[in-house]
Amino acid sequence: MDNQTSIEKRTGYLVMKMSGPRNNFLSIVADAKLISNAINENNIKYILTDFREINFNVSESDALNLVKFYEQKLPGFDDLTASLVISKGNLEIVKFWESVCHQRGYRFKIFTDYDEAEQWLINNMP
Repeated sequence: MDNQTSIEKRTGYLVMKMSGPRNNFLSIVADAKLISNAINENNIKYILTDFREINFNVSESDALNLVKFYEQKLPGFDDLTASLVISKGNLEIVKFWESVCHQRGYRFKIFTDYDEAEQWLINNMP
């Protein structure tokens, strides 16, 4: 499966859908940069990311280093509220990433159901 990305602007938030394998740290950093660019270009601080068609083949150390990357290179993520929809097969590694994000103060929440993810995001908008 090829890496593909689509972005849809909705009232007050973005929906970003991505697909393809993520087999190393650089591939997940590239996703973070795409998200950062999209929120900056649209001046939006709320995003629903649909990662159901991504297979994360990365380690916990990569997940931890990704959060460090946010802190060092993507200061706009401090103000971001994001809901992420993932496949159940990725739940373990992404839940680890989510716990690290929460410890660092990020407002990111993981879901396996798209409608729940969207509703959570809308409920957290002003």
